[in-house]
Amino acid sequence: MGGGTPQPVLLGLIVAPSTAGLTLAVAVVLAFLARTPLRVVLVDRHRHRWLDRTKVAAWVGAVELVLAAASLAAASLLTSHPFWVPVVVAGPLAAVELWYDARSRSRRLVPELAGSISVCSMVAMIVLAGGGEIQLAVGLWLV
Repeated sequence: MGGGTPQPVLLGLIVAPSTAGLTLAVAVVLAFLARTPLRVVLVDRHRHRWLDRTKVAAWVGAVELVLAAASLAAASLLTSHPFWVPVVVAGPLAAVELWYDARSRSRRLVPELAGSISVCSMVAMIVLAGGGEIQLAVGLWLV
């Protein structure tokens, strides 16, 4: 797992522990793991090729994303607290990062910042799912 992924997840679970938060943490880890095979597929598609590795990456990425979606759905069922606002805010930033990933340009400033901000939105999601206040969630996201 990347250096910046565990910290927001752990912070959220420490500040607002909940079953829904733990389920969201699982979804985050799975989504993060899916990024590597997704990047392979996006790069190969961008270069107009479909190799054996592309097929494997597509299959592995699909399995990871389905499991992440199932974890996200489970989290939705486990909490009555709305936690989707950070996803709406961070979604476009994650899309920017993927756009750069598809062009093998992910180590530039814009995708690095977009990726960091979007990954850190997970602390806010976990805190909100655990019943935490929006001010606390946003403050921790900024940390």
